[in-house]
Amino acid sequence: MGRTEDVSAAIALLIEDNPRAKLADCRVYATAYVEWMEADVKITKNGLVVANPTNGLPMENPYIRVRAAARAEMARLPNIRHTDRLWR
Repeated sequence: MGRTEDVSAAIALLIEDNPRAKLADCRVYATAYVEWMEADVKITKNGLVVANPTNGLPMENPYIRVRAAARAEMARLPNIRHTDRLWR
């Protein structure tokens, strides 16, 4: 699946499990969830420390911050009850 399909699938699950939630909140949560998953895969693949593309020196993987920002965005929406089906 591509990013658009992943977000659409996550929105559908969130709406089903949160029938009273606003669609906009489900979209924000789903987008953040997909960003979190993509960043997590890249961190797992490349590690916490990567080579700086400019000078080759070690640096913190930039996807660590992407993952943290996405997680913070999901936490900002307390009215969305995450579904365990998302995390499979």
